[in-house]
Amino acid sequence: MITEGQPAIVNHVEIRVNDVTDERVILEAIVLIPGDVFRQDALLASYQRISNLGFFNQPLPFPDTRPANEQGDIDVVFHVSEKRTGNVNFGASVGQGTGVGGFLGLDEPNLFGQGKRGRFQWQFGKNINDFDVSFTDPAIRESRISGTISVHNTRVRYQIANLGRLRRRGGSLQLGFPVFGDNYSRLFLSYSLDQQTFTGSRTNQPFANVFSCNDCVRSSVGASLLRDTRIDLPFATAGTMVQFGVSHSG
Repeated sequence: MITEGQPAIVNHVEIRVNDVTDERVILEAIVLIPGDVFRQDALLASYQRISNLGFFNQPLPFPDTRPANEQGDIDVVFHVSEKRTGNVNFGASVGQGTGVGGFLGLDEPNLFGQGKRGRFQWQFGKNINDFDVSFTDPAIRESRISGTISVHNTRVRYQIANLGRLRRRGGSLQLGFPVFGDNYSRLFLSYSLDQQTFTGSRTNQPFANVFSCNDCVRSSVGASLLRDTRIDLPFATAGTMVQFGVSHSG
């Protein structure tokens, strides 16, 4: 005979040992809420989501659960250990058609311990100057709406077939919204605006006559639906990622 007792209630959720990442960032990844009925699947999902943040040493210790009172309520304690995030890369490059140059890159996925991402890329040389910077906030004003803004400025002189010179500059904005009340599904809406100038080579006049463009403006809008249940990122061991998208440029 099995007798069903009083369900256990989550009394308190605690984060220990984090000294860089803001506690809010970790709590947003936890789907266990004090006052809810304790569920093992929610505990496992919270553990996987914290691990997927990529800010802590792996493997992440499994959370502790302990009795909170005589009624059988439970306290949950997550243990995390900060690791170094971000990287710097630089060097030289040689490309057919773009010549000899260099590159410098900075990428920090946990700016100021707030879970925000900053990225900077600069490639330079005799025939290329490509500058790209972006900023991503996964929780704008501590909401469930995410946003990414980026700007770029590119100048390229093509030596192959002497096609000419291209200059492109502009920016883009993307917003992400939770959908279906699901922690794993998001709708992304994006808009980008570019100003382009292409000057064809004098020695390739037919090509220049067709493709030359002076301060042409290109505008693009897009939408995509993403469902991502992968775990153990960046090298997933389980789960799936499915994405559908559409875009229009003119």
